[in-house]
Amino acid sequence: MSWSEYAAAARELAELRNADDAADADRVSLARTAQRDLEKLTKHLGAQQEHLVELSRTLNLPAPHIGKAGRSPVTSIAEALHRAADAANAADDAAREAGNAASKPILFPELSPGSRNALIYTFWSMIGWVLQCGLLTASDEGALETAPWALCGLPAVAFFAGFITVSTLGKPRTGGADYPKHLRLGGVICFVGMPVFWIALVAATKLLFS
Repeated sequence: MSWSEYAAAARELAELRNADDAADADRVSLARTAQRDLEKLTKHLGAQQEHLVELSRTLNLPAPHIGKAGRSPVTSIAEALHRAADAANAADDAAREAGNAASKPILFPELSPGSRNALIYTFWSMIGWVLQCGLLTASDEGALETAPWALCGLPAVAFFAGFITVSTLGKPRTGGADYPKHLRLGGVICFVGMPVFWIALVAATKLLFS
């Protein structure tokens, strides 16, 4: 073997060694990066599991089942960690949306508490008004004898129906212990509005049939 051939072979061997060293360095770097990503993902999943369990308790739902994942067809560790992180982030977004939905009442979630409660009390007052009209038209005893029910009984029923609705469907499932119920507003709508309507109804009836 000539000197030139020996030098070429030595250079080729050195290049192969350098390539192997670079590949080893890349593998070590990838392994370290994957290890850091795995530790970060493991902490993320642990915190997410605690959050989901606490959220399920708050919403009175069954505890989430968190089991082992099936074998993934992905062979790249980096790709598998990337997909797992995306799935964990998607689960965080879903849990955040569920928490936001639970922080709003079932009825009219976009309304302010005052507007929502006023609408609820008004709805039950309207039911009471319909019953007041039925009392007046169905009774043979006249307005005087049916006045106790129309002026006291039905307003009380409408008020308590509104109060129960506000206390259940009109408050959020989370943080609703001190949610405003606007009892004075409901009292005005039911105990003032309904009697005024009754008096106006009686007066209109007398004017029409007199």
